[in-house]
Amino acid sequence: MRIRVNSVFISGVLLTIALVSLIPAALRNALAGRDKILLATFDAGFQAEAQTSHYLGIACLAIILIGAIVIWTGYVERERSAWLVMFIVVWFWAFPLFILPFVSALVHGRVVLTFSETLYGAISEGGTPRSVVESVLIFSSMVIALLLPIKRFFGHMAIEEPTDSSAIT
Repeated sequence: MRIRVNSVFISGVLLTIALVSLIPAALRNALAGRDKILLATFDAGFQAEAQTSHYLGIACLAIILIGAIVIWTGYVERERSAWLVMFIVVWFWAFPLFILPFVSALVHGRVVLTFSETLYGAISEGGTPRSVVESVLIFSSMVIALLLPIKRFFGHMAIEEPTDSSAIT
């Protein structure tokens, strides 16, 4: 098997890295609320939030798995339906879940840090500034990975000549 390094392959690798980087957070959410004895000591609101976080984590893990399967079965074969599935994953799953809360906070004036303060906080401390920068970087890499091979998916679909001389008889 020969691997051709082209824009579709690079895009598939970028999307895979972005999806794999989301697994720890999704796994943390999926494991939330598993200790029923400890959870029973908290109020009903906290219990409902833990259960919702658990369901969200399981759904995120399922979408990550679906995205990885689509990338390495149909996407690398340049199937337009696979590109459409990844478009839906990026814009209708990743954007609302990872970017929209920060955009909403920025628009409504709830953000008190400047861009440079956010970058400094992400590098030196962690917490909210780091999660904001990580989310923006992951989402940006997903968008770049979608746009990178768009010409190969929707441009002129030329038939590639076989490179192996034994295939021609």
